[in-house]
Amino acid sequence: LPNWSASHLLLYVWVLSLVLEELRQALLSKISFSAYISDTWNIFDIVAILLFNIGAISFILRLATPVVEALFGVQGDQAGISSSQETLLRLSRLCLALALFVFFLRILQFFSISVTLGPKVVMIQNMITNDLMPFMVILLTFTFGYGIAMWSITFPTNDPSISEAMVMIVRLMRVSYFQIYGEMNMDLITG
Repeated sequence: LPNWSASHLLLYVWVLSLVLEELRQALLSKISFSAYISDTWNIFDIVAILLFNIGAISFILRLATPVVEALFGVQGDQAGISSSQETLLRLSRLCLALALFVFFLRILQFFSISVTLGPKVVMIQNMITNDLMPFMVILLTFTFGYGIAMWSITFPTNDPSISEAMVMIVRLMRVSYFQIYGEMNMDLITG
């Protein structure tokens, strides 16, 4: 949606009610802040609210042309303003989609009280923390190590700037990850 609508206002009011509830739970309850943060569901709430706020702010800032000009340094350049507004819209959609994903994960807490679904939710949580996360650390370590070694051997004289280096890191991670599955990207490797 390119402009404001009633659904945006309804969504902002709903998330504001969630923020007020989390503040009430964190500040007015008799538990300490460290005990509040130690609960996994509260961490999900905080992450979802932060992602939503980033998405909402970038959506709102996109509509203010003077702010876009000041943020991106494109005073008077209509093509630059349009491109910057598109970038803010993409950022907004990304953050809002991630917030929605975390809000859906939050629904799992309601399933935990069910006699049939509750134990399965606990089993999935234990599987993710005890099995999947260590495997992902090992996979990322080998993938990143192989990717950097392969990239530095393939392109030994390349001296990128910081922004180019960030793009190259994402690219080398993508290439090395898909090489696990047999996609060799020979056009990239051979030049």
